[in-house]
Amino acid sequence: MLACAAVLPARAAGEQTGTVQLAVRTPSIARTLYVATGANDELTGYVFAVSPAAKGKTYTLTRTKGATGLEDLDIYFYADISGTGDPCLFTTVSDDGETQTGVICPDVKTPKWAVVWLNAGAAAQFAFSYS
Repeated sequence: MLACAAVLPARAAGEQTGTVQLAVRTPSIARTLYVATGANDELTGYVFAVSPAAKGKTYTLTRTKGATGLEDLDIYFYADISGTGDPCLFTTVSDDGETQTGVICPDVKTPKWAVVWLNAGAAAQFAFSYS
């Protein structure tokens, strides 16, 4: 049984770590479960709050561990976690399969949430940061 992460561990501003167990190829499942329960299931994705100050900043999403070595993580940023699921635009600068970098929400929306999900592989651990 997977433990729910209802209380997120203290992190430095702009940093988050987590785990996603299954490849589901969409952030919708994790987002919907988070809205319904208020907790991360870490099975289908990982939801966390992002400071509005992150808008326009450069982010890094790094796979730190995985079951197959082929884990492909992705991230979306949202202004409203419970709305229509319309993510704000972001620009991916590079993605080498292990580390993805980009710019958070350079459009008019202000980010408040992020959802990390797994496109391929299993049991992926990640580290997210922005500066």
